[in-house]
Amino acid sequence: MEEFEYKLREIFFYIGSFGIRHKQINIFEPESISDDDKTEFLTHVHRGFRIGQSLIIEEILKLYKDKVFIKEKFVEARKLKDKNLLNFLSRSQNEIEYRINILRHFSDFIAWQLLKRQYFKARRFHSGEKERPDLLNTNFESVINTVNYFHKQNSFDFALISDLTTFIDVGDILLASKNSLIVVECKSGEIQIKVNEFLDKLAGDNWKKAVEDLAKEHPNKKALKIFDQAKRTLNQHHKGTKLSHFMNHESGTDTFSDTEVKIYESKIPEKYYYNEIELAFKEAIIPGFSTGVIEDIVYFTVFRDNKVEIAFDVFNSMVEHLNIKSHKTDYLFQLDLPIKEPLFCKPFGEEIIFELLTRKLVFLLVIDLDALIELFNLKGIKAKWMTRKETNKYLDSKPRYKPYTYQNQAIQVEAGKHTLVLGSQFLTKILLDNVTPSSFVEQYYSYFEQPIKKEKR
Repeated sequence: MEEFEYKLREIFFYIGSFGIRHKQINIFEPESISDDDKTEFLTHVHRGFRIGQSLIIEEILKLYKDKVFIKEKFVEARKLKDKNLLNFLSRSQNEIEYRINILRHFSDFIAWQLLKRQYFKARRFHSGEKERPDLLNTNFESVINTVNYFHKQNSFDFALISDLTTFIDVGDILLASKNSLIVVECKSGEIQIKVNEFLDKLAGDNWKKAVEDLAKEHPNKKALKIFDQAKRTLNQHHKGTKLSHFMNHESGTDTFSDTEVKIYESKIPEKYYYNEIELAFKEAIIPGFSTGVIEDIVYFTVFRDNKVEIAFDVFNSMVEHLNIKSHKTDYLFQLDLPIKEPLFCKPFGEEIIFELLTRKLVFLLVIDLDALIELFNLKGIKAKWMTRKETNKYLDSKPRYKPYTYQNQAIQVEAGKHTLVLGSQFLTKILLDNVTPSSFVEQYYSYFEQPIKKEKR
């Protein structure tokens, strides 16, 4: 792990510190920053992103090759019925997946900087699917070649590879230029060449003849493949066009549907419990253990050094002793979560974050769901547990966003004419983004009260 940690710190330097090390600007006095200084600073930032992404690619491809090797060894171990070897391979496989998740989290950190840490923009990129592409079985080489082309063309631009992230499901590349973000598709292969030729002909006056010519030229199933891939190509282009428009104008329709995107701006700034967390980190230094409570709704524990081994057993026992309807999580669960603010956006400092990543420090949290519902009601928003029958009926309606359920019951909130069912995003905001429960509920109240058109988060 030490060698991998060294590589992670090198990557972090390039994607988190390189720009500011090479061009000092006063971010607290933005009016004092000239356009030339801003361009120079961002050029250095993008240069750091380029180097960092190259290092991520180098490391992640090694890990994907290790996955293939482990998979082959699993087959041999099962034939031999060697339990010790199977256990070893299982641990090795888990470690590889963990390291891949960390590297994807670094790519997410780049993406969130490009998106200015705005949730409403990040959501437009995500289809809802959690599975990520196998980088050894995609057009990855073609994408890398395209990235290198963009970088040679312009010293300012940065081309982020979508498949390296946990959440960008539109396009192969997100190109950051001086004035815009552009979604880029990279298609290659013999079939795609035919698709491009076919689409060029379709763009002409006689689209019917283009279809007839394709059928004559490829009378077998190849024509159907070309039709099918042409449809996918047009669909991806349509999504990319909608998304690029939304990124640059902050208005439009959802990338994965034709519904208009409603963006709200809260009148109330979000409040965080970062200070309480930092205090718990400090208090755990000598005894190796500390706890904290936020508004009698969120409970958390910190374990470090020799107490790490017992962390989960002790924490589970504590939660059981609370005897509440609860949801618990490891803070590092966010590594495997698509839409969340990355760890490096938190104000804990580089050393604390690397202690978390390397498991020298374990941070576990739990939320009292009944207490949160009570808080909603106290703040003027009716909230309740839906019955299992109501929940099943809601699920049968196939909502686009899956609701959060506890023992097959969802949570419904209502204010005035507005009624909605909570998804799991409230857990992300409160437990992983560390927004205080009161601030989270007050944000909801603000949204219900006024139909504003813009959101700054």
